[in-house]
Amino acid sequence: MYGFFNQPTIHRQSKPYYARSAVSSSSSVTFQRRGVLLIDDIQFTVGALDPKLFRMILERFSNWRESGSSSWWVKLHTHLRQTLILDGTSSYSDSKIVEKYAHYEEIIKEYENLKVIQTMKPHECDKNKNDANILLKCLSHIANTNRKCAMIYLTDMSKDSSVGKQITCTGFEIYRSVELLKKFDI
Repeated sequence: MYGFFNQPTIHRQSKPYYARSAVSSSSSVTFQRRGVLLIDDIQFTVGALDPKLFRMILERFSNWRESGSSSWWVKLHTHLRQTLILDGTSSYSDSKIVEKYAHYEEIIKEYENLKVIQTMKPHECDKNKNDANILLKCLSHIANTNRKCAMIYLTDMSKDSSVGKQITCTGFEIYRSVELLKKFDI
C-alpha cells in the first residue's frame, strides 16, 4: 500500500498533441479567442505571401489584441529572420528580392513591438530547416506549449499529403493564404 509521499514514479512518454475537439476544422479557429499562426518559411522566400497580405493579417491580429476580443500572434523561426536580413542586405541579390525582404523585416519589427510577432529562440529547426521530421517535432512542441490556443500553419502544402496529414496530427490546421483571408475576413 502506498501513501501520498511514497507512490511509485510513473514515467510517461509525452504524447503528440491532437486536435482538441470534434468541431470541424472550418469552424474551430473562428471561435478561438487565442491562437498561434506559424508561417512556412517558403511563404516569405518564394513569395507566396505578399508583404501587403502579411501586413493585413498582422493588422487584424493587432486590432483584436487592442480591443481585447482575442489574442492571436505569429511565431517566426530565427533562421527566417536571418535569411531576410542577410539576403535582404547582400549586394549580389536581385534588387526586387532585396526590397521585398527589407519590407518584410520592416513589417516584422513593427509588429514585434506590438507583441503580435514572436521570433522563436534558436532551436533544431534553425540548423535543419529542410527536415520534415524536425519541423513536425517543432510543431508538436509549439502545440503542447500553447494548449489553449488554435494552431494554424500557413503553407502551400496540401492537407492531404503525407506531411500535411502529420502536421494536422500535431494539432495544427493547414491553411493556404486565400483560405486564411476568408477565415479572418480580410
